[in-house]
Amino acid sequence: MAGYALGNRVDQNYMLSTLTPIKVTEPEGNGTSYQTRIREYLHQLPNGKASPFRRIPNLQFCRFVIFYDLPCQGFPTTTDHLNSPYLMMSSVIAGDYKICLQSMLEEIPDVLEQIYCNCVAFPGTNDIASFLDYVERCRFDATFSFGAYPQANLYEVRAAVRLQAQFREFALKTPRQDPVALQADFRQFMRTLKTH
Repeated sequence: MAGYALGNRVDQNYMLSTLTPIKVTEPEGNGTSYQTRIREYLHQLPNGKASPFRRIPNLQFCRFVIFYDLPCQGFPTTTDHLNSPYLMMSSVIAGDYKICLQSMLEEIPDVLEQIYCNCVAFPGTNDIASFLDYVERCRFDATFSFGAYPQANLYEVRAAVRLQAQFREFALKTPRQDPVALQADFRQFMRTLKTH
């Protein structure tokens, strides 16, 4: 079935998922816990076009989640507990994930440093090989992945989303018109799209 895969790859996309233990030692400074520092930093990052992750050319999607503990699955299972909270990064990358991670180190090393300096054994962002090794040790395989646009690359998807937004804007700006005037406005709209 096209677009579905068991594992990390769906067509040209790679699903990179990592679980990184967050430090549990007593933090220096104001006493704010390491997981709180991560949560507060992530919360203040801009979303959408202003997101620093948007500067990474082959990164389609990136999400961070903090796991404080495991939920009880109910009877008859036993309750498992984590020894520390974990930071999960879930991302969709067009192409090779190592190239994407290198781009992150080049474009947003300060962002990675602010997030991962709160995690156990983080080597910093100065050495690419050490950082890639760190991610590799924290990486886990996806058990089921779904690619929303399996035959399209990142730039085609972004172009389609822009087109959709432009068409929506055209439709909302166009008042109820007689068919002839509407058709003329639509043709003009299509001409402006072709010039971009």
